[in-house]
Order: sequence, then C-alpha cells, then structure tokens
Amino acid sequence: MLLAISGCAAASAVGYISRYGEEKMGWMAICNRVGMFCNQMMISMVLSYLAFFSYFAFAVMSSNKAMYQANE
Repeated sequence: MLLAISGCAAASAVGYISRYGEEKMGWMAICNRVGMFCNQMMISMVLSYLAFFSYFAFAVMSSNKAMYQANE
C-alpha cells in the first residue's frame, strides 16, 4: 500500500510540474503545448488514486472482518 501511495504522489508531482512548470529550475509548463499528455496524465492520476483508495477500503474491510471473527 505504501508503494501505491508513493506512486500516486510521484505522479502528482510530475503532473503539477508539467501543468505549471518550475520557474526557478528552468522547467517550462508543457500542457499548453502538448494537451494530450496532460489529459492522459490527469486520467492516470485519477485512476491511480481510485485504485489506492479502493485497496485501502478493502484492507479496512478485511481487518474489520478479522476483528469481528476474532471476537466471536
């Protein structure tokens, strides 16, 4: 689960820099030049976070089920 959220954070950082750029480092924003890249990046980030939260919900439900069975 840690690897999944790390991947989501890295994708968010790349997406932010590609959309807004980083003036101090000399990196230009590329979304105004390559719109298809930003659209695909946004879709992949949304799906990545959706997968992470789904996995997190399944982990919580599984641990809740295990706790409930242990109390019986």
